[in-house]
Amino acid sequence: VTSIPLYFYIDAFRLYHNMYRALIGVYLFIAVLLNKERGRRANIIPLTLGLYSYNLTEVIDAIGTIVSTLD
Repeated sequence: VTSIPLYFYIDAFRLYHNMYRALIGVYLFIAVLLNKERGRRANIIPLTLGLYSYNLTEVIDAIGTIVSTLD
């Protein structure tokens, strides 16, 4: 059995500032990587992007079912 510690990051950012819409990004990192390696684009795994007006608990619940299958 192999275990890999994971690190989740939730970020809200404005992609289209003139449209007054913000996006939420949920990303997954492998926690055992060094900071330099963790910041590389190849080591960042985006799980979802959604509008900021979405219910965040529903987004997290949807991701939780996907991640629990990995467990």
